[in-house]
Amino acid sequence: MMFGKKRGMVRIKIVIGTRSAVLCPLHNLGLMIIDEEHDQSYKQHEGFRFSARDVSIKRAQVENIPIILGTATPSLQTLKLVKDKKYKQINMLKRANGSEPPGFIVLDINDSKLESGIAKESLDAIEMTLSQNKQVLIFINRRGFSPLYECNSCRWVAECKSCDARLVFHHGLDRLICHRCESAFGVPKTCPECSSSNLSLQGSGTERIELFLEKYFKSKIMRIDSDTINNISKLNSFLEKAKNGDIDILIGTQMLVKGHDFPNLTLVGIIDIDSGLYSLDFRGIEKIAQMIIQVAGRSGRHSTQGKVIIQTRKPNHPIMTKLLKFNNLNFALKNLKQKKELHHPPYTAVSLLRTSSPDSGDGMFVEFSQSIESDISAIGPIPSIITKSRGNFRHHLIIQTTSKTLLNKFAQDIISSVSSWKETKKVKWYFDIDPIDYS
Repeated sequence: MMFGKKRGMVRIKIVIGTRSAVLCPLHNLGLMIIDEEHDQSYKQHEGFRFSARDVSIKRAQVENIPIILGTATPSLQTLKLVKDKKYKQINMLKRANGSEPPGFIVLDINDSKLESGIAKESLDAIEMTLSQNKQVLIFINRRGFSPLYECNSCRWVAECKSCDARLVFHHGLDRLICHRCESAFGVPKTCPECSSSNLSLQGSGTERIELFLEKYFKSKIMRIDSDTINNISKLNSFLEKAKNGDIDILIGTQMLVKGHDFPNLTLVGIIDIDSGLYSLDFRGIEKIAQMIIQVAGRSGRHSTQGKVIIQTRKPNHPIMTKLLKFNNLNFALKNLKQKKELHHPPYTAVSLLRTSSPDSGDGMFVEFSQSIESDISAIGPIPSIITKSRGNFRHHLIIQTTSKTLLNKFAQDIISSVSSWKETKKVKWYFDIDPIDYS
């Protein structure tokens, strides 16, 4: 914040904040700026549920002030509003300091021997970059050591008892941990199903890559994920070290790529991108493209042009070929056109009626379904993609219409009448307007 004194009072001139900042009671607001407007974290899913981006847009409209939505990877919702001439688009065709955008290398790893998930070609590129006294960033959107602990004899897999999720092995804690409910379990030495001792760890996470690269390069390495950075002071300390050149290799998840500027970083390696190419998420293409561009944007931001290596077993996947053939904006516009043809958001208004209950039944949904008007389409009731979480069974009803007004009216009508239903005493439920995903 910046302050200016007048008549003995402290006057706030600029407010900088996260989601809750949009709710500040400012009486002379003149401008709002939403940085990285595409970011999913603007939507709060627990407690008071709201989208800080959408609330900001509405507040700017009510107060009749300008609002700037800034991002290198605009959401499809925002691009549609630009096409509808409700937003004005201003393109920044060059980086702020005039540096060249990074070059992309799609590395086919089908015939490569991987060491902790990293191909020899990637290791050679890292070694060359370090020899030039430049920094390297390794991005893998999975924390922990290994995402799969299984029996090679009977194929038993360690899974959480409370969630539909596999347990992730964490080397430092020597525990199997569920990344949905954070339950921790000891590591069995023999298979609980067949008593075999032929157990193995499959796949890589940030922790495994960190331990491997420490031995391979003997360099200064720092891992950035929610296991190592749990408060703002640790994050600030890391950023200071990275900017001062005290770290050679940065390893991390999405926490590492959101808007950070590393002056000496010239090489980015994206590991295990394939898991996002076949996502069941209806926004999957949009998200994976945004992630690739955002991660790549950390490379070569200053004097030296950067390089981005994308390891994949699907080098000819349409997302790979089209995203790298066109720039991100043209790729997004083609994706938007396809959404229109398929009648998908943002060309339709969608809400999920989400329920959660210790009972796997969905009787409450039957009553909801019978209440739906003829001009509103509904899919379900169906189990959520991740059906069980924290001991509760989750279902949802997908409600879709071309009119947001009609969608909101339906939700309000249901909310006003549902309090008398006996099912509400045993089922937690809420409407998720413009859902980020169907999980």
